[in-house]
Parts: sequence; C-alpha cells; structure tokens
Amino acid sequence: MSPSGDRWFLLSGVTVRLFEDGKEKVLPPLEWKPWSLTLLRETPIVAAVPFPLGGRAADPKRVGDPPWLLESDGDRWSSMIDLKGVSVKDLFESGGMNDAIAKNSVVMAGGRLGRLWAARQYGYRVQRFTAGGRLLLEITVGQGKIRQKEESRGVEIKLKGGELGSGDATQDPQRRPKATYYPFTAERVIYGLTEGRDGKMYFLVDTGEGSASLDRFDSTRSVLERIPIQVPLKSTFTLAAGKDALYLASWEAKQGCWRISWEDLDAAPWKPVKGARIDGFAPEPRPGASE
Repeated sequence: MSPSGDRWFLLSGVTVRLFEDGKEKVLPPLEWKPWSLTLLRETPIVAAVPFPLGGRAADPKRVGDPPWLLESDGDRWSSMIDLKGVSVKDLFESGGMNDAIAKNSVVMAGGRLGRLWAARQYGYRVQRFTAGGRLLLEITVGQGKIRQKEESRGVEIKLKGGELGSGDATQDPQRRPKATYYPFTAERVIYGLTEGRDGKMYFLVDTGEGSASLDRFDSTRSVLERIPIQVPLKSTFTLAAGKDALYLASWEAKQGCWRISWEDLDAAPWKPVKGARIDGFAPEPRPGASE
C-alpha cells in the first residue's frame, strides 16, 4: 500500500494486480515467477525467482541473466537488478532450483527516502538499494548463510507411463520412466520488515527452535538491536508500521495479530545482535537535503 493509501499492489499466485483509488490499472504479464512485491513511492516493484512462466523466459535457448528485481512504468516490466551468472537451464537439469529460490527469495519494503529494502527470507541478509538499483548497505547475521533443517537429497519417483505418453511403460513396472524430486528444506529466518515512525527499520525474525525476535536497524548509530517477542511463527506473517504502533499479523486469522506501541518499543531493553555485520554504511540524508 502506498503511504497515502490510495494505491494497493497485490500478489495472487503468479499474478500481480494494481489498484488506484479503487480502480484496477492493467499491468503487463510477468515472465518470471513473482515472490514478493512492494511500492517504492508510487512505482510497483516485484522480486522474482528464476522460474520462467512463459514467453521468452521459457525458451531453453534464451541467454542472459534472469531478472531478480523488476519495476513497472505501467506499460512494461524492466529489470532493476539481474541474477548474475544464473543459468535457468542448468538449475532445472541439476535440481538446483530449490537452492536458487532459497538464496534469492526476499521480502521488501520501500523507505520514505525512496530507498528499497530487500531481506532474504531464508538467511539473515538485508540490503538497501537506491531507486536505480545501486547497493547502499548490507546487513548480515551469521554471514547470511541459508538455514537448512537438513540436506536436500534427491528422491527418485516413478511416473505413470500415460503421463509421458508411453504405453509400454505402464505395462512393465521396471520400464516406467523415472524422475527425481528434491524437497525444499530451507527454513525461514526473516518474515517481514517495515520502516517505523522513528525512521528505523524493523525485522521480524525467527531466531531458531521456535523463538522469535524483533530486530531494528538504527541508521543514525549504525547498529542492529534485538528484543525477544512471544509470537508463534508457524505461518506467514506480515509486519506494518502505523502512526501509533507496530502491527504484526498472521495470514491465518486463528494465529492472531499483535500491536506494540512505539512508546513500548522505545522503552524496551534492546541489545546488540551478536554476529551482526554492517557493510557499506553511510548516513542517510535528512528529508529535503541534497545528497
């Protein structure tokens, strides 16, 4: 949602929809699977994973790096940042698509100064970009490594011959075509992020073993701090900053929603996050100041 509330940008499956003043504005179809989205001021931004949906992207002969962050001017999608050195053909053939998704799937938020924040979901790595896609800042914890509950091992499955148009295979089980299934084993680390009323960035984090924390990055002091919170991270959560409080809500209504006032957050016993690294730090200019 835009800061003024008149623009809504929605993700439904592999389709994105944009509404302005209650009326839908038609967007061109995406060629790559959208994973998350945000509005950077008024511009729709989509974070994609290297899974083609059709068109040129599905052409096995297509060369070039797949896009990671895309922006729309209303008529077309253009790439802000590409995934360098990623071959979609190789990912499908090697079973590496799960790793590519775990490394590149993000949640995003637009800052009030026109900065784009992108946080990896399966490893603690948060980046801040300019509107043109230039990297300004990177925050990592635990070197930003992907959290895996176990190694993803290929599981061989037999297919019905009819699925491949092979009548002989259905008659002889030993001759049935086979495929390899790779389960997705990455575990979510960052659920959501938002910019607070105080200008600090807040992250909802799974610290492991079912415990949760609220982390915040203070750009004026270049420090990442943390407080534990009692939130059952069993499903997808959203995080939003209101005028009076910070709001957390599960996609499943039965999991509940929470409100934490800014006054309570200011008074909380924040402590520095162990193992945090902040690279490329430069203080943000004040609104109205020249860079």
